[in-house]
Amino acid sequence: MYKENQRLTVFRAVLIGMIVGLVLCSIMIVILSFVLVKTGQIPTNAVFVALQVISAVSAFLGSYISVRICKSRGLMVGLLTALGMFVVIFMVGLSMSVEPVSMLSLTKLIAMLCAGAIGGVVSVNKKQRVKKY
Repeated sequence: MYKENQRLTVFRAVLIGMIVGLVLCSIMIVILSFVLVKTGQIPTNAVFVALQVISAVSAFLGSYISVRICKSRGLMVGLLTALGMFVVIFMVGLSMSVEPVSMLSLTKLIAMLCAGAIGGVVSVNKKQRVKKY
């Protein structure tokens, strides 16, 4: 029978996980902006922390989904998904901002890679449900 290429499977899983993670990140940022508009004044540092948390959570969920699709190599696929998401977010941020790159970018990279690795390991170790018919 036809055996699917493992690299293509990993690439497809990472791409799907990245898209899902970026969509979830966008939705959470829209919700955060709505909350900011409704509540009024929130300290700038709190907004930066909330954005870091949103990035880490979306990297975790994107990595979790990509490893569930791939079903193997949890750490590697999780890290690749989080790194890809960071590159997309970083490039969009560079194109929209006139400020130079700051330490927040490095902390966002570290947070997203850690969350992606954890999401990959958690996902690959999750047991399959036994379906009863």
